[in-house]
Amino acid sequence: MKKLTLFVSAVLFCSISSFSLDEGKGGNTEDTPQKHANNARKAEPFNKTISIYRYGDFPISKAQKLEKQLKVYYPQVKLKKEVLALPTKHYNKERNRYRGTGLIEEMSKHRNGDALIGLTNNMIFQPNELSSTYGIMGTSILGEYKCIVSSRLPTSGKEQTEENLIKLALHELGHAFGLNHCPNQHCYMVDAEHKMKFPQTTGFCESCKSKLNANGWTIK
Repeated sequence: MKKLTLFVSAVLFCSISSFSLDEGKGGNTEDTPQKHANNARKAEPFNKTISIYRYGDFPISKAQKLEKQLKVYYPQVKLKKEVLALPTKHYNKERNRYRGTGLIEEMSKHRNGDALIGLTNNMIFQPNELSSTYGIMGTSILGEYKCIVSSRLPTSGKEQTEENLIKLALHELGHAFGLNHCPNQHCYMVDAEHKMKFPQTTGFCESCKSKLNANGWTIK
C-alpha cells in the first residue's frame, strides 16, 4: 500500500484512483487508476462481501442509505458498526483535509478478506503534478477491493447530493474491483477530465456491467 504510484486527477472515480474537483480549473477531477510498484503481485483474496466503514462524524443515516443503494448492484453489503478515527498522521492542517490513501491504509487494518469502502465527511486530497494537497472526492486501489469517498466537494467543502455520492461510490468500487476508466460518456466509469460529469452518467455500460457481474455483482 505504501508503494503506490501514478496518481492522476479527474472528476469521477479511480487503482489508487481519486475523484476530485480541479482546484485550478474550476471543474471536478479524479485520479485515474493507480499502479503499484510491484503491479504483478497476486491480488489479495476476496470473500464476496463489501464492508462499509464510517470515519469520524459521517452520519449513520447517510451510510445506511448508501448501503441500501449499493445492494441494488451487489448482494452482500454490510455497514460496519465500528466508527474509525480520523488518523492525524494523514491530516494536512493548512488545507484542513486528509490524505485519501492514508485513510485507505488505516481502514485496511480492519480488512478480513472483504472489499472495503470508507466514508468520510471531511475533505480529502492526493498529491499529483499540480499540488501536493490536491483535493479529490474519492480514491481507490485498482483491483484490490479498497476505496474511500468523501461527502464534501474539494473546492468548496459543500456537501454532495445523495445522487452524486452513490455514483461516486459505484465508480470507486468499480476501480476497486478492477475496472479502468471507460470511454462511454454515460457510464459511471467515465473519466471526468476536469469536468463535472455526474449528471450525464446513467449507469454502467454493457462492457463494464459484464465485467462486474462476472465478479459477483448483479447489475441488470
